[in-house]
Amino acid sequence: MTNSIDFDKQRFMILSGSNMSGKSTFLRTLGVNLILARIGAPVCASHASIHPMDVWVSMRLADSLAENESYFFAEVKRLKEIVTPPKWEIVLYCWMKY
Repeated sequence: MTNSIDFDKQRFMILSGSNMSGKSTFLRTLGVNLILARIGAPVCASHASIHPMDVWVSMRLADSLAENESYFFAEVKRLKEIVTPPKWEIVLYCWMKY
C-alpha cells in the first residue's frame, strides 16, 4: 500500500477517517521519515522531497482524575503547547547545524 502527502499548496492538514483505518500508523510513519531525513538517513519511500518543517501531533491523550483533568482539558493543554513556539527552538537549530 502506498500513501502520498503533499504540503506544497497548504500548510495545515486535518487527517480524518474511520476507526482502525490507519490514521495513527500513517502519522507515525510520516514522523519517522521526517526524522530520518533530518539526520541524513535513508527514508522509507520511493521518492521524497522534504524541506525543514515542524510537525506537531496530538494523539492518545488521557484524562486524569488524580490531576483533576478531563479529556477535553488535556486536549486544550496539548493544543496550547502546539501553537506556542518552543523556547528551545533556537538552541535546537544551532545544535542541528553542527
